[in-house]
Amino acid sequence: LKLINGYELTVEDMVADNGYLKQLISESFNRTECAMNQIKKVADRYNAHLIVFDADHYPSGANWLPVVCKRNCIDYIAGVGEWLFENELRGESVRSLDGYHWNQNGHRIVSDTLLHYIRNNKL
Repeated sequence: LKLINGYELTVEDMVADNGYLKQLISESFNRTECAMNQIKKVADRYNAHLIVFDADHYPSGANWLPVVCKRNCIDYIAGVGEWLFENELRGESVRSLDGYHWNQNGHRIVSDTLLHYIRNNKL
């Protein structure tokens, strides 16, 4: 994300001034929602429970994904990306050498979060 005068711009801020980019991102979100809807239909057909979470702590997905999940009757687990980021801030290594994908510790943190959600919701 870009900093301007100490203010961190979100993806939405940067897109607001670029109509073509805004159109591309909107199309991407629409296609993602269609794909999620299709996955939900298959899950329902097999009596499976679909749970979605955002693995990043960036606002662009965090603002959009819960709304899409609610609109499509899909469970959304909030805070997974933030929890990973908080562990990173405490000095824990949660990512592989590429700086993006999770390492074994990152996978453990996410799986613990998912297991906690599943147990608390009796799924």
